[in-house]
Formats: sequence, structure tokens, C-alpha cells
Amino acid sequence: MFSKSPSTRPLFIKQRVIALPELAMTVMETVLPFSGRCRWWIPRAGFLIAVVLFLSILPDVALTAAQRSFQGKSVRPSISAAQQGMAPHHAALSSSGRADSHEASGTLRVASWGGGYMQSQKIAYFDPYSSQTGISVTAVKARGIIAALEALQGEAEADWDVVDLHQASLDRGCREGLLVPIDENLVIGGGKADFLPGAIHKCGVASMVWSSLIVYDKRRFRRRKPASVRDFFDIRRFPGRRALPDGPEYTLELALLADGVPSDEIYAALSTDEGLRRAFAKLDQIKKQVVWWQNGQQPLQALIAKKVSMALAFNGRVFQTAMRHPGRLGLIWQGQIYEFDFWAVPKRAPHRERALDFIKFALAPERQALQSRWFPYGPTRISALSMIGKHAELGVAMLPYIPTAKRNFREALQRNRVWWEANKQRLAALFADWKAGRPLWEADEAGE
Repeated sequence: MFSKSPSTRPLFIKQRVIALPELAMTVMETVLPFSGRCRWWIPRAGFLIAVVLFLSILPDVALTAAQRSFQGKSVRPSISAAQQGMAPHHAALSSSGRADSHEASGTLRVASWGGGYMQSQKIAYFDPYSSQTGISVTAVKARGIIAALEALQGEAEADWDVVDLHQASLDRGCREGLLVPIDENLVIGGGKADFLPGAIHKCGVASMVWSSLIVYDKRRFRRRKPASVRDFFDIRRFPGRRALPDGPEYTLELALLADGVPSDEIYAALSTDEGLRRAFAKLDQIKKQVVWWQNGQQPLQALIAKKVSMALAFNGRVFQTAMRHPGRLGLIWQGQIYEFDFWAVPKRAPHRERALDFIKFALAPERQALQSRWFPYGPTRISALSMIGKHAELGVAMLPYIPTAKRNFREALQRNRVWWEANKQRLAALFADWKAGRPLWEADEAGE
């Protein structure tokens, strides 16, 4: 529904470009007192300095252009392409940087989500696995994976060996027999206790955690700072407009959390009329102050532009914005709503054993920690947290931005995507009625 995965590479280049005039000015101020009568060469020296500095960032500019080009291509194997006899793999990028044939020996194909997230996977998993085993790992951005597996005819093989799925797709694929059951002893050995609750599934193992959390503008709250979900709904003590997703998902959970419903009872409450009434009554308290957003960039853009004072946003984009605007954002992890993504293996994967070996490799705590040093998603192994440290390029301590860090994970709610798959249509209609001011239940209408 909402895009949650930003690419952070352009940020690093921007920071270096911004630094160019400052560095040039420093050099000029240093040489100016000693220039004497030779001030004619100062403009020429300044020009040469600018050229040298510009050349120093060209490799990063070229890399970013290549990444954008790669991310912008439609490289996911589509059902229609397969039906028309087209070759959907020609644009896939391998860990060795070349296009590979799916049938070639010594290859592994992984379906992922693309963007900066997939680039961090390449650094943490794909390239190291390729270096260690000699197997070329090709990562492709793919959507509709389960539908594509369902559409396979006869003895046709799957387009991927390993797939990265959210829980609803994992459950569906497992239920329909499209995915290989995971042998825990083979993949995780004796490390089961090191994984977060819910991270191990019959047909997959969680690769990472991403979440939504409340953020606020520190400049708006210099004396008293909000610290909880309840504060988000307290307009009197913490004035200003709020940014929320334009739909029932996340919004209804947040309302019940703010109203004191324990996290392990949220979806049971939302399954009843009483619980829904309670959620909408809580939202009524801030309804006139809400700015509704449709994509993951909008809440943070509104926050930086001072259109809202607090927002619910995805943690990957929160990190990106915090790096661009140091000291501007305050983070409230209490009541964060998190999700797992899972590694899984299609039953018709061409290289099943190889795929399971890769997953075992990728689940090592040092591998997960390396991904978190590049991208602010949380490891699913507890032991990986102490290995994360600082961002690989920015040098920023990462644990304050990691959903599964101990301090951040204390009062977290695991989003139930399977429940939403079953209830989304009904609650979307109810949410639309509430926004429009229409009665939500027949009794309400009769009482008017």
C-alpha cells in the first residue's frame, strides 16, 4: 500500500557536494594572507580546487546513476511475459555485475523488493556469499511472487531460487504448497532461541524487521517533549496538526494503543464492533487536526515543511530524513508497529539445496548486522544487535534507528498482515464513512 524503502545513496553524495564550497573557502582563506602581489592567481587556484573536488565525487555520481537506472527498470518476471514466451531475465543484475542466464550452473536467483533495501542486501548477503562459494547471485525486483508461482504450468521451474516475502504471502504460499518447508536444524541449527518471537515459520525464516513509528518536530516542542502514543492524541498538551496514513491500516491500531489496549489484544479488539467504536472515538479527538498521507514520503515532507508537528512514518524514511536534517526529528518508539520479511524457497526452485544454504548463510548474526549498518531495518537475531555499531559510511550510531534494538522494541506491536488481508475491504469502507461523517452503524443512524 505504501512505499517504505528509500535509497540513501544520493544523500551521501549531496553531503559531499555541499562540502565543496566550504572546503574551497577554507583553502582560499589560508592562502590569501600570503598571496602578496600575486593575487591574480587566486581565481585560477580556486577554479583548480573546484575541478579537483568535483572529480573526486564523479565515481559516486556514476554509481548513483547506475543504481537509479537499475532500480527504474522493470526487471520482475511477470506472468504475462512468461505466457508470451518472452525472456524476463535479461535485465537482472548479478553479484558479479553481469547478466546471467538462469540455467547457467553456479547461479542463484533471489527475488527481493528493490531500491536501497536490495542494495544493502547485495552488500551484506549476495556479494559475500558469491565470494565465499563462487556462486553468482542475481537479485531481481519482483512483485506478485505467489501469483507467479501459482501460474506455473506442467513441470515448469520457478523463476527464483530464494524469495523475500511478507507474512501474508508466506502463509498463503505455505498453505497452497508452493513453498518448501524449512528444516530448522538444517537452516538455523541450535540458534532458535536467538531469534525474535514469530521469526521462524514453517516455510520461512524472518530476514529483518521494518516498522512505522511516531516522529515529531523538535523545534515545535522545546520545553515539553512528547514521549508516547497517547501524547500523539493529546492536542491540548502537544498542539499542532498530525499526519496519518489515509486508510484504516496503522491508523486504527495506533488509536487503540493510545486508548490503552494492550498490544497483544489489538486485533481481537478490532474484530468487534465495540473495539472499532473505541478506535474511531479516539480518532475523533484529533480528526480536525489530521493531514492524511498516501505515500511514505509525504508525512516527513509535511513535518520538515512545518505543516504538521507530529507524524506516523516508516522507519527507513525516518532515518533518511534525520540524516538530511540533523537535530530536527524526535523519535517515539513506544507503540511502533513492526513487520517481518521472510526468506523462503519456492517448491519448484531450480536449486533448492543451494537456496537453503544461502538462507543459512544470510541468517548469521554478523550478516544481519552488516545489512543494518547500511540500512536501518532490524536484525531478527538478538545477538546481531551488539555487532551493528555505526553506519558504514555516515559514522552515525545506528541502534537509535533500529526497530529491534532493545530500548525501541519494548512496547512494539507486530502488525498482523494476515488479519488485514481478511478484514481490509470491510474496514476501508467503514473508515471512508467515518471520514465523510456518515453513521458507522445502523443504530447510530436510527438515533439521529
